[in-house]
Amino acid sequence: MFKSGPVSVIWKIILYLGDISCALASWIISLFIRIKLVLPFTTGLLPIEKKELVLEELFIVGLTIVTTNLLFGFYDQEEPRPRAQILVEVSYATLIQTLILSSYFFISNKTFPRSIVVLYLPIVTILLYIWRTTWQKLYKPPKTRTIIIGAGKEALELANNIKKFGWHGLEVIGHVPQPGEKKISDKIKVLGTLDQIVSLVKKYKCQAIIIAESWASWKTWLSDQLARAGCMKNTALLLLPEPFESLIGRTRYRWVNDIPLIEILTPQDLKVMNPIKRITDIFLSIILIILALPILICAILAIYLTSGFPIIYKQKRVGKNLVEFTLYKLRTMEKDAEESGEEILAAKNDPRVTKVGKLLRSYRIDEIPQLVNVLFGDMSLVGPRPERPNRVKQFLEEVPGYVQRFTVKPGITGLAQVNGDYLSTPETKLRYDLVYISNWSLWMDISILFRTFKTIIFKRGI
Repeated sequence: MFKSGPVSVIWKIILYLGDISCALASWIISLFIRIKLVLPFTTGLLPIEKKELVLEELFIVGLTIVTTNLLFGFYDQEEPRPRAQILVEVSYATLIQTLILSSYFFISNKTFPRSIVVLYLPIVTILLYIWRTTWQKLYKPPKTRTIIIGAGKEALELANNIKKFGWHGLEVIGHVPQPGEKKISDKIKVLGTLDQIVSLVKKYKCQAIIIAESWASWKTWLSDQLARAGCMKNTALLLLPEPFESLIGRTRYRWVNDIPLIEILTPQDLKVMNPIKRITDIFLSIILIILALPILICAILAIYLTSGFPIIYKQKRVGKNLVEFTLYKLRTMEKDAEESGEEILAAKNDPRVTKVGKLLRSYRIDEIPQLVNVLFGDMSLVGPRPERPNRVKQFLEEVPGYVQRFTVKPGITGLAQVNGDYLSTPETKLRYDLVYISNWSLWMDISILFRTFKTIIFKRGI
């Protein structure tokens, strides 16, 4: 059976159990060491009667390691990574877990031997590193024989990505053009026509079919027109599904007598979503501003000492309902970077970026002032990234469905930023944005924020 990700259920269960085992073993080893050895800065051996106090926290230890790894995205699609990178990722995750454990003991006002927690950190880091590198070496995703239906640019992009990233476990055996389409590429075999699909599936023992249809359809056009006219703010959009669309998971339905309607996105969704996000945004932004203040002050001084004023760079961006607003960032380029007034996109190794600016961009420190945009209500912590007016105008004309992303506030980070790649196409980024909008939850926002932290540390993503 075809799996949505490369890690089968059994292998993922093994991964969870391995992480929990490493954490519990590290906790018990830490206890054993303290009972048998006198450590520096301790007054003696840990009394044997403290053993029960330590062992009764095993459940919390196992729970926090899984939760931390989950929030860091360690159970997502397992792209093979270098050993050094695995060590760094595991080190950050175990550090966060240890801080969570320490906070738990402090808040619960428990008398707990701190030396156990101190010992636990290096031990669990080593065991998890050994386990994760071993798991990666042992795990080989089964090849899923796949047929792509379609021959447009989406189909070609899919085929190229599947070939490039073999860890997905997909193997394209060929494609079937839709009526009127030509072959996708000279490198990909045309298996036959759509009316032969049943015999082709049997002949090639196909395990998965990917339908890569074009975005250009009257349904997308209709939703675009409604959104552009502002109708989506007060009007629900419902769909009378075809049999295939009824099979799509995680949908909600309404019934008109005995006819099912798929509920895509309603004003009620946004009415529930907006106040919860706003309260969360204000609360977390204030905390993040306070925590980031020392870094922000150092960054401001570095910019001033190396290139003077201005410190803050202001830029027009497009927000919710296509309304423009002023976005704030720390200046990372030379003062006259856009002296002509034209919108010039930053490129890799852009000569306009200063040495200090390169460092600030590397760790997203230049984005900190956008927390002010969040407090002003122009942005959210999580959402589609805001684009510049000319690019929005271009994408609205070229990318069907692009206008849908403006039904919510733009964000400092988003699903596309933690899952996508810098060179992802606007269509691919839009897919992430629409998945986020239609599946939003507070837990999803928290998960994206944690994974953004991981993205910043390892300098990955968009």
